[in-house]
Amino acid sequence: MSSSMNRVAVVFNKHISHPRYEGLAVHLQMLLQSRHRVPTDIFCFPTCTDEIKDHGAIIPMTVHDAEFLEHNGLAHKALLSPVEVLKQLDDKEALPGLPVFQKHTGVLPFVPTLQTDSLDEDKLEEFLQTYDRFILKKNTADVSTDQFKMTAEELRRVDLKKYPAYSLQPFLSPHFNISCNFLAKEGVIDLQTFHVYEIPEDFYKQSQKNLQYELQYSALMEFDFCDLSPTEFFQFTKITSIFSHCATVSQSLNLSGMFNFEFLLHKGELFFLEVNPRYSGNIFCRDKSGNHPFLEKVIMPYIRKCGLKGGSRPDMEYDFFSDSKVLYDTTWFERKEELKANNVIAVGADSFSQLSQEATA
Repeated sequence: MSSSMNRVAVVFNKHISHPRYEGLAVHLQMLLQSRHRVPTDIFCFPTCTDEIKDHGAIIPMTVHDAEFLEHNGLAHKALLSPVEVLKQLDDKEALPGLPVFQKHTGVLPFVPTLQTDSLDEDKLEEFLQTYDRFILKKNTADVSTDQFKMTAEELRRVDLKKYPAYSLQPFLSPHFNISCNFLAKEGVIDLQTFHVYEIPEDFYKQSQKNLQYELQYSALMEFDFCDLSPTEFFQFTKITSIFSHCATVSQSLNLSGMFNFEFLLHKGELFFLEVNPRYSGNIFCRDKSGNHPFLEKVIMPYIRKCGLKGGSRPDMEYDFFSDSKVLYDTTWFERKEELKANNVIAVGADSFSQLSQEATA
């Protein structure tokens, strides 16, 4: 078995985080061990640091977990920005007030938003006169929870005082959600890690269970600049606008870590939605060969920068560079109990899966 310094610790607080993070942690453990031969332990509710501190790299699943690491002197194992900064990025109400978003260049406009805690009745009426449909979402919600979609007529009947700390936005349709992932260190984005997934509106109408949904994938450094077709040129200019936004924010706040920035494309116009300063559910995106861009581009470079010494995939072959389509695939949920029963995956500080043992045998 590998030494502790060649192991990865995945940390999440089971009592604070959304329940989905347990599944995300298990899925990440499976991928790191089976695809990169990286022994990985999951700490569901860490109360001490003795077992965690000897790991080569630590991946906190949420800002709460990053705070735990910072308070226990383990932030250097996790490549983290100060938790104070991460909390501001994670708070949908505080985010627009950051000085970087007062700039006139480099950043994209926010989706028009009203806060229920400081609601202006005139602006609310203007919203109701301008848009037909709306989305009301909690400012601290994880993984798209605590969200309500309603028409203008339905919104007029809602007492928004009963929804403190919520954001109200127009539901712009048709639209694409653009989910951007990258790794940054001391304010500088690693260009090789920067990539996006374009998610059409009807994606959200489907169940997250047994889902295999084809998405458009683009990476900044994979464009052939010598011969861009009109369609590719439009895609390139869109991605560079998004990159400019992310780079401006990263440099201004001196960001370090893995980040997921969310944007919305509506009738050719790009809007900024939010920041997820944490591990992303985009881990479910894979190509036809089973490779995961988020895993290969962001997570593996992340844990190596944190200090991991082991783990390798010399046989890794990529085909998502030539084929821009990937699948968002969560069918593994169906097999989770079966995998646990067969000792393929485990959850706990001592977990070391059968997959990893076979891979390193």
